[in-house]
Amino acid sequence: MSKAKEQEEFLENLVKEAQSHPVFSGQRRQAIEKLLNIISKELDFVYHISSKTRTEEYEEAKQEVLLYIFKNIDKYNYELGSFINWVHSIFKYRLLDAKTLYMKKSISFVPIDEFNFSIYQIEEPPSLIEILINIIEKDPEDILKKTHIKGNPKANMRDLLLLRLNGISWSSIAQNLGSSIPTLSSFYQRSLSKLVPKIKEYLNHV
Repeated sequence: MSKAKEQEEFLENLVKEAQSHPVFSGQRRQAIEKLLNIISKELDFVYHISSKTRTEEYEEAKQEVLLYIFKNIDKYNYELGSFINWVHSIFKYRLLDAKTLYMKKSISFVPIDEFNFSIYQIEEPPSLIEILINIIEKDPEDILKKTHIKGNPKANMRDLLLLRLNGISWSSIAQNLGSSIPTLSSFYQRSLSKLVPKIKEYLNHV
């Protein structure tokens, strides 16, 4: 099973867990918080790699998406498409709202409940996050795998990116790779800034 499929299955299991608990229960809140944490990181990664959107517009849209999902997780229907496509459908409209707001045009927000998000009800091409995961998994020139902490080839950017995109915490990664969290995090941030142009190049050839 590919990382993208594993991630999709993991997210949908979290959704099912959240939906199975009463609305105000602690178990439901914990499941949703895990879900939102992963979604936030995915959206941040996609924005960092490919977006030309202004930061304030993106942050506005992201917060609206997270709030909507927190309040309306029960509206997600498994039969109509994958959860991640549902998220990106919502984000698409919320980003449009944010752009409209910052452009100061007299256009009201698109009422999200009036859309049935047909974009995720049909057979869709891979989302950007799925394309990114696929590129990272393939690592065409082995650049990501060769970029690792000195003396610790297991702590390489290919595996770190995949682990982070799948919502694995720094504490778990550090424990598995035998490096401290500050060392891993610092290496990750430095390396990512250098690798972004190469990843964008891969994206342009998809």
